[in-house]
Amino acid sequence: MSKARRTPTLADAAEATAHFRAVIDRGRLSTWTVLVVCCDADARPTSQWHVVGCAADATPSECGAVLDDLVGRAEYGPPVTGLALGLTRPGGEEVQPYDRTWFRAYRRVCHQRGLTPYGVYTVTRSGARPVHIDDAA
Repeated sequence: MSKARRTPTLADAAEATAHFRAVIDRGRLSTWTVLVVCCDADARPTSQWHVVGCAADATPSECGAVLDDLVGRAEYGPPVTGLALGLTRPGGEEVQPYDRTWFRAYRRVCHQRGLTPYGVYTVTRSGARPVHIDDAA
C-alpha cells in the first residue's frame, strides 16, 4: 500500500521542488508549460492549473494576464494568499529567457494582488531548481 503524500508547504524550497517534481507529468518536462499553484496562508496548495502549450516567446504582459486570470478564478475557493510557479521547457536547469519572462510577470502579479511569492521553479528532465531574483535580471 502506498503512503499518502502530505500537503507540502511551498514556503520551503525543498518541499516546493519535491511538489513540482511529483505533480508535473514527466512527459511535459521538455515542453513549454507553467504549473500555477495558489496557496493559503500556511503556504499550502489550494488549487493549481497546468497550462500547456505556452508560447516560448510570450511577453511579461501576456504571462501576467494568464496568471491574473487564474488567480481570479481561484478566488471562488479558499482564500488565496500566495502563489508559486513551476516552469517546464526544453533544456537544462540553467535559467533561460522563458524563465525570466514568467518570473517578472509572477512578481508583478504577486505585488498587484498582495500575494506572498513562494517562488518560481524550473522543472526539467535534469532536475528542478528555484529561480532567484538575481537569475531573472
